[in-house]
Amino acid sequence: MNEIRAVAKLCLSAGDDHIVAVLRHGPLPNSSYVYLDMELCELNLDQYIRKDWDQRMRDKVPQFTTRDELGPAINAAQIWNIMADISSGVAFIHSRGEIHRDLKPRNGRPLIMNVCLQRTVLYCCGKKKWKVGDFGLTSEGTTNRAAVTRYSRGSPSYRAPELVTDDDSHTFTNKVDIWALGCILYEIVLGKKPFPSDLAVFQYYMEYRSSAETSPLIREIESMTFPDPSSTQMLQKTLVAMLDLDPTKRPPARVLVSMFKGACMDLLACTVGTGPWHWTEECLTGLREFTSDVVMGEYHLYFNY
Repeated sequence: MNEIRAVAKLCLSAGDDHIVAVLRHGPLPNSSYVYLDMELCELNLDQYIRKDWDQRMRDKVPQFTTRDELGPAINAAQIWNIMADISSGVAFIHSRGEIHRDLKPRNGRPLIMNVCLQRTVLYCCGKKKWKVGDFGLTSEGTTNRAAVTRYSRGSPSYRAPELVTDDDSHTFTNKVDIWALGCILYEIVLGKKPFPSDLAVFQYYMEYRSSAETSPLIREIESMTFPDPSSTQMLQKTLVAMLDLDPTKRPPARVLVSMFKGACMDLLACTVGTGPWHWTEECLTGLREFTSDVVMGEYHLYFNY
């Protein structure tokens, strides 16, 4: 089973803090099914975007449920922190030679009594981190080593153009995950998907893949504003790069991690101890990370600052 293969490689004791940990797994007695005993994550990213809170969540994560009251700088820092966490998980997956292929804010598999088994992006209150899960469609591949599939695996609206073309076989690299991350960032900021369907992605690709004309999507991105105005230019340039129709021009996940963490740190450094929900020095601990010269060299290949 592919998911068990990926879980054994990514989610066990040698995993990453931004991957949903699997404590145990194995076959169910007298059954062809297997079980996964995973760490508790109380919130999914779709709930965060839609502000779908019950009172229990309001008590557990007031920094999210009251974010509209916290001011633009902290609101923007939250978005960069979410993207830093998710990108860290994706960077780990890519470092192990795997491609997730199904990143999105929510992924539920309905079971008995409408219970959902798995979701892609989850928040763990205990560790105060956003985490990546659901490895059912994960496949082997890297930036330089492409994978081939006969089917457009993944979820509608988040699939990269190279997965929805009408070729008999779809060749893709781990840059399909960067496209999905771009769709997620767009949705967090605007509260809507950049593409309502795979057909919209396909039509966008066919119309603008060889065109010098600026697409409506890029014009919309270039007119977007961020909760904190100082981050608006970074948002625009980042989204344009992540949603590039040419996968080779999309930045690697490790570059995005450094960029998102740096943006978050810049904002939080100005807001420690302010607002109705206080950022403290402890909140900054996991974000302090020096960017290597190698990563910064790659950064300038993708972002023209």
